[in-house]
Amino acid sequence: MDVRMLNLNIQGEAEVEEEGAEERALHLSPRPSRPWLPVAAARPELAGTRRVAPGCTSVFVIDPDGYRRSIPSHKTYNRLFRGWQGVVDDPYLEQIAERTGLTTSAMLVRGDLSPTLYLLDHGIKRCIQGPAMMDKYWFNWDRIEVLKQFLVDAMPTGRSWH
Repeated sequence: MDVRMLNLNIQGEAEVEEEGAEERALHLSPRPSRPWLPVAAARPELAGTRRVAPGCTSVFVIDPDGYRRSIPSHKTYNRLFRGWQGVVDDPYLEQIAERTGLTTSAMLVRGDLSPTLYLLDHGIKRCIQGPAMMDKYWFNWDRIEVLKQFLVDAMPTGRSWH
């Protein structure tokens, strides 16, 4: 009689034990906390979309590199975006790789002496390259904070939102 046992070890690898035979391992890729989902990946083709898992209230924006970034509150959401139209119900949201979420103080800014727009998040300004990017991300033109130019110039600069 050929008896086999399947065990999962801590690393998420399946080990097959055969009675009377040497142990051999079948290597499976590690899984996120829900083993029935594939490993999350960046989805740059979704950049600019705002997404929510069906039945959940947490909203995510997909950044230029294709990572989902949580928006911490409805207040922050309303400070950044034009409205709730176009938010996509995505049952596969957890399959998009995640980066650090936006802060509650994230905002759109520009200096009083420059038309250049920035997303300010985690104390870092990220250039929003023109009206097309404002539209792509559905950023709210009416919620841009105008700051003294020397303050904007003194902020660390991160990668552009494109």
